[in-house]
Amino acid sequence: MRTSLFLPVLLAALSCGPPTGDQPPPDPQTARPQDTLEIQTETGALAGLVGTAWRLEDLGGRGVVDRGESMVAFDVDGTVYGSGGCNRFQGTYERQGYDLSFGPLAATRMACPEAVMEQEMAWLGFLESVVRYEHTAEGLLLLHADDGAPPARLSPVELAGS
Repeated sequence: MRTSLFLPVLLAALSCGPPTGDQPPPDPQTARPQDTLEIQTETGALAGLVGTAWRLEDLGGRGVVDRGESMVAFDVDGTVYGSGGCNRFQGTYERQGYDLSFGPLAATRMACPEAVMEQEMAWLGFLESVVRYEHTAEGLLLLHADDGAPPARLSPVELAGS
């Protein structure tokens, strides 16, 4: 009888270990300024991403086209949507710790001035290569691509009703 209880108790004990994949949030006492926002994100179930639209301010160190209004917003259900500057897009995203990736993105197909279209193509291509994100002490969102290029820099824009 003692042997039959041992295995379930052992399995239960092993399953209570730390979660795999996610690292625990930083200690508030020793965290760097950019990590304190991450603490809020971890404990707020995507707070800092969800409920805010993020306007593209810089893409690859080249700035952005005036009035291009490239943006991205995240829903808690894993849906992402936004604007490339001319066309609307939507798709999916996955987040685990600081890792972030976007699934295939679908976009409308309106024509706009060439400079806006070039930026839009670069922005949508960039989103599909994102591998991680971070918040800065200034409240900006940085998206890092898998090629090591300079990150995209985005500023927050509150959504109506938030």
